[in-house]
Amino acid sequence: MHRTKKYSFSDNKKLYMIIVLNGPINSGKTTVAKILWEKIPNCAYIEVDKIREFIDWMDNEPAWTIAFDTALSVAKDFIEKNLNVLITYHISDKGYESLVKKLKPLDSDIFAFTFKPPLTTVLTYRGTREIDKRDKSYIRDSYKRNLDKVNYGEIIDNSD
Repeated sequence: MHRTKKYSFSDNKKLYMIIVLNGPINSGKTTVAKILWEKIPNCAYIEVDKIREFIDWMDNEPAWTIAFDTALSVAKDFIEKNLNVLITYHISDKGYESLVKKLKPLDSDIFAFTFKPPLTTVLTYRGTREIDKRDKSYIRDSYKRNLDKVNYGEIIDNSD
């Protein structure tokens, strides 16, 4: 697990970081990301779901892999251009290992947070996102397969 450091954006030092917001559909990743994006200077926000939309015609398994790999390439490019990076996605332990392998050599701190509200909370309307039957089915399946349990970052029950 990566330890949290205190950052002061008023310092003259260059401080570039990668923030990973992980969690299932409707867990609050986008809501929190938008707040952080507004508050963190020089921040690029990468939503893997949006990259996936470029290849919506493709089957899920290869499409999600391509979208995530593309997000990591974009994140690497942004860090090399002196930007902070914020990534939202439902990232497995294996996916996080790939992220660290690709981005850690850039000498930027990586902060990971997994939103883990109870299943009953995630299945309800929580804000701007409409969840349909397909989303609910995917969420239930994710919880059954323990995709909400990860071994990295900080785990947050953001059900309130």
